[in-house]
Formats: sequence, C-alpha cells, structure tokens
Amino acid sequence: QYSIGVFGGINNSTLVGDAPPGSTYKRDLSFGMGILGEFNITSDVRISLQPMFLQKGAKIAYSVLNEREPQDSIDITINYFSLPILMKVYAGNDIMYVSGGFDIVYKLDATFRRITSDKEKDVSDSFNDFNIAAIVGVGAQFRLGQFYIFAEGRYSQGLGNISNPNPDAPEELSPSFRTTGLQLFAGVILTVGGSEPND
Repeated sequence: QYSIGVFGGINNSTLVGDAPPGSTYKRDLSFGMGILGEFNITSDVRISLQPMFLQKGAKIAYSVLNEREPQDSIDITINYFSLPILMKVYAGNDIMYVSGGFDIVYKLDATFRRITSDKEKDVSDSFNDFNIAAIVGVGAQFRLGQFYIFAEGRYSQGLGNISNPNPDAPEELSPSFRTTGLQLFAGVILTVGGSEPND
C-alpha cells in the first residue's frame, strides 16, 4: 500500500553548544512544509519519506545590567532542504502512532541579524552544508472520506557540529554548536494503492 500527502507546521528550534561569553541561546519559531510518500511494511508499520523546506535557527540573548532576563540581541536563521526518513508504528486502532528515524539536511542559506538593526548578513559560509539529525515523534490521524488528516509532534536533535568557522564570520558565532528543535506538523494523506491502512 502506498500513500502521498502534503504537510506543514512550525519548528521551535535553537542551538546547543558553546554560546558567546555572557550570552545564552534561546529558541526561535520558524516553519517548514513539504510532501510525503509512505509505504507499508506490515499493516502497522510504515516507512515515510518527507522531502521539505525547513527553517532552523536561534536567538542569542545577552545579560544586561538591571534586567532579570537576558535580552534578545541576535537572530540566526538557517534554511535547509530536509529529507526525514521515518518509521511509523501504529497502534491497533489505526489512530495513534509513534515515529522515529533520521533527518538528512542540506543547507540552502543562512542569515545573521542584530535585533536592533534591519540589516541581515549572509553567513552561509559559516555553517556546514550537510548535517544529520535524529527524530522521535508521536502523532494521530483521523479519516475523512478518502483522506487522512494527521498531526504530529517531534523532537529533533542534530548529531554533528554545524559550525564552519571562517575569518569573515561574526565573532558571536561559536566554533561548535548543534541544532535541536520541537516540531509540530499537520497535513493530509491520500492512499493511492492497496487496501485501507490496517484493514
């Protein structure tokens, strides 16, 4: 059995690693959208390929005198072509499922912006082109005629250092950090072959 679909959602991401002195990394809300193709291994297990456009990034916040919380100072955005390869295991009711696998990403571009300025600096050369992240998630789907509507929450953890230090990089960029994110996606799936899922 084969299925195709479209989906989109948000990625609440940040960087983990060595933040600049006197600062901390904070989460930044971005988005992703793509298409998917799935096929059944068994009635309860599917492989899902999900090519997509995905934004990742973070804010760098600095401690300020007389302020209780660090103040956002820098916004970093990285645009990726992303290819999650996931295994989805369904419960017997064909509604709830858990997912896990890997996300292979290719960097399209990256920008660096100080919050106090509207000017963006292209820092694409400061990040590695490829990276791999591990993904775990849980989701639910509901049938609507010939379609399935689904929503899925995921946790994504980068497995490698994405920094590529170079002389032109802003001094605020650390020589070592990884990506992490909490993702929420929703979409529509259409079965195009075989029997209905888990019949």
